[in-house]
Amino acid sequence: MTVLVWVTTVAIFCQAVIAGQFVSQDGKDAWVTVHGVVADISWVLTLISAGYAFFALRTYFPVLVRWSGVLFVATLIQTGIGHLITEKGVDWLIMVHVPLAFVVFAAAGYLSVWAVRVRHQVAEGHLHRAAEVGVDPKADVHDVVRPIDPS
Repeated sequence: MTVLVWVTTVAIFCQAVIAGQFVSQDGKDAWVTVHGVVADISWVLTLISAGYAFFALRTYFPVLVRWSGVLFVATLIQTGIGHLITEKGVDWLIMVHVPLAFVVFAAAGYLSVWAVRVRHQVAEGHLHRAAEVGVDPKADVHDVVRPIDPS
């Protein structure tokens, strides 16, 4: 999951670099096309990440499933809005497209941190130890690392 999330995050962060290329230059058509292609790759990667999280991680890490779903929906909406702007000339959507990019960046960054935490928790055997001390093994990572005081 970690590698998949990182690849997705890199694709999403590349979008900002590519957008900067066509915003600041006259010959922007090629960059707009590249921006659209990377956007399509990004939403497909987020779909794969969300599917993997749902099928492989939902039992132990439901927060990853939720955030993967949020990232997929936000990226799909972002891509759709971008295609409306470039293909249909609906330029007023730029005021939605750009701020939504920040939401997508934030969700991707958050998922990247969580993916590292999950990898660490699994490697350290925290889930097994949590079950031994009575913490719900289906709890999110933060509950396993810092068990909730039962009193």
